[in-house]
Amino acid sequence: YLVLGHHGAAGACSLAERQLIINEADIRFVVLALPGIKDTIKEVCTSKRWHGDLFHAEEIETSIMLAVFPELVNMEKAVCEYPEKNPLMGSMSEYWDIRGKSGVFGDATAATAEKGKKLAEAIIANSVNMIETHQNMIKNEK
Repeated sequence: YLVLGHHGAAGACSLAERQLIINEADIRFVVLALPGIKDTIKEVCTSKRWHGDLFHAEEIETSIMLAVFPELVNMEKAVCEYPEKNPLMGSMSEYWDIRGKSGVFGDATAATAEKGKKLAEAIIANSVNMIETHQNMIKNEK
């Protein structure tokens, strides 16, 4: 089970797994890349999304950090920034640090620990469900 907190790593995991399949290895990955987060975002987040599938240091991630590691967050430094989007984003590689001034892609000021708790709980519940589903699949194969 690969637990990812960064969607950008999912492609590398898929490539690594493909190599395992090609080499007929007896291992497969179950990638847990924030499962269920999209539905929960729709339920709990209030700010405008910078991009439909991408988020960075804004309401979503800042809320999760407030719920999990509040001592690492200084909300006095939170900003709202919607950098210009590359119209080919997603179809070409681009380093995120060339976008915007702060690294925030949305509204970090809208973050709360309560939202973060709901987001984290959804990710955990969906991860557990996926692991249980996979374990049942293994049992049924035997």
